[in-house]
Amino acid sequence: MEQQDAGSPAEELVTRREHLRAQRKAEHATPARFGLRLGAVTVFLVVMVTWAAVSWFTSRPSARALPEPPSLEETLESRPQEAPSQEPEDQAEASESPEIVVVHVAGAVHEPQVVHMAADDRAIDAVEAAGGLTADAAPEGANLAAPVVDGDMIYVPTVEELEAGHGPPAGSGSHELNGNGEGTPVNLNSAPADELEQLPGIGPALADRIVTYREANGGFGSLEELAAVSGIGPAIIESIADDVTW
Repeated sequence: MEQQDAGSPAEELVTRREHLRAQRKAEHATPARFGLRLGAVTVFLVVMVTWAAVSWFTSRPSARALPEPPSLEETLESRPQEAPSQEPEDQAEASESPEIVVVHVAGAVHEPQVVHMAADDRAIDAVEAAGGLTADAAPEGANLAAPVVDGDMIYVPTVEELEAGHGPPAGSGSHELNGNGEGTPVNLNSAPADELEQLPGIGPALADRIVTYREANGGFGSLEELAAVSGIGPAIIESIADDVTW
């Protein structure tokens, strides 16, 4: 048999078959390598995620148990005891109702009557409470600036009464007239209580105190000594200065 020459059709066929076989092996090998690489990447990612999770949990501060809330009894016992509030004496006195005095307003006023006034009111306030002065009143015949005194009478004369020198009813405890100097001065050391009551601002209570004081101390040597009698202040002394002697 004759030896086939290189490059014959049979050799070419063999060479083609080997080439195809090698090509198939290469194609089968590529997916395998890709699969191995993908698996390795997946394992790596799983390991990294697990490591991160473990690190996060281990780095968190441990939870501390909260203390139980105190009971109601413990809360009340721990509160400071509040001292009872004490109202200052001056505020307590201020909260009390003001002292009320009762005076009789008569004479030349529109509504002569008994009125209730505050202890620090003046005679003019009582006159206003009785309707005010009438047209024929002579306000200069009474001391309307005098403080009101419980049980006193505030008598306002008319112009005719003032000119005639007529005073208020005897023993009424009213303010004595002295408009024209026609009133008779009252002697502090000898006048009875009902006569003392005719002085401006001197009611029955003050008249009795004057009598009691002069009996215990031998009389008054000056008008200023009247200030030693309880209830008599500078305003009353000034209002009776022209109406008394001693």
